[in-house]
Amino acid sequence: MKVLVVDDNADSAGSIALLLGIYGHDVKTAYRGAQTIDIAGVFCPDLILLDLSTGYEAIPLLRDAIGGTALVVAAMTGYGLEADK
Repeated sequence: MKVLVVDDNADSAGSIALLLGIYGHDVKTAYRGAQTIDIAGVFCPDLILLDLSTGYEAIPLLRDAIGGTALVVAAMTGYGLEADK
């Protein structure tokens, strides 16, 4: 499976990408919005793991970049503290 991991935390993105790669997936990482759109347009991932701090506003842009292909996005976040809710 082709997976695009998007997280502004490079350590988090790298760890997830490494784990997915160990399991045989083709993985690319992105850390910022414009970079995410550029990579998605070329890579055409089957799955995007999207950090919530990147924002939901990126999803329509990702759909346009991929060109009408089915888009599966799973949200990830580090906002797990009670104060973040």
